[in-house]
Amino acid sequence: IRQRQENERAFLLEVAHEIAAPLTLVHYHLDGLRGRDPEDARLRAASDAARELLRTSQDLLVVARGDLSRSLEASLIDLREIVRRIADEYPGLRVRLGEEAQVVGDPERLMQVVRNLVRNAVQAGGGAEAVEVALGRDGGDHLIRVRDGGPGMTPEAVERAFERGYSSGHGAGVGLVVARSLIELHGGSVRVAETSPAGTVMEVRLPDVTERMDVTGVTGDGVMIP
Repeated sequence: IRQRQENERAFLLEVAHEIAAPLTLVHYHLDGLRGRDPEDARLRAASDAARELLRTSQDLLVVARGDLSRSLEASLIDLREIVRRIADEYPGLRVRLGEEAQVVGDPERLMQVVRNLVRNAVQAGGGAEAVEVALGRDGGDHLIRVRDGGPGMTPEAVERAFERGYSSGHGAGVGLVVARSLIELHGGSVRVAETSPAGTVMEVRLPDVTERMDVTGVTGDGVMIP
């Protein structure tokens, strides 16, 4: 079993590299052309497609390298900044930021989590304009809620949403697996909070920075809080 797992990981790593290298170049040039002619719908569609494929290849690299078990490069961050950066990538995305939301985490990993959830929501809802990302608070936890305007999820899709390789019609079935693993590394959780014919809400729960400090002001990750 171990040998089969290693073979699978090696295969995923090779495939991800083969995909990522040319896609990086394609996305770079398409993005440049899009900047010259922002009104061209064909260039916009091609650039967006290349970006999404590039993100999928990066998820595959994370899984193949075993990065999900590596330690985080944690620092003190405000979740509002994470959401703002994702909103810049998806024009039309609606956001509700609320008050300061400080957590201890790896900014790039949390960016990947929110990006994956937003990407799924955009695919389900048919566009960024149908998606809302809202920050909230529940006791000692901060909440990131991503709501789409899609048709909702079947009971099977809800049950298997975070199962590796499962896809209900969009993507390669790795985005939510990566998101859940990364959030759990941060001491949090992610779930399907709501679903109906009016849309689905994915909810991330992360502990506030004060919940992760001991009396010395040091978190379990070894990050000193001033």
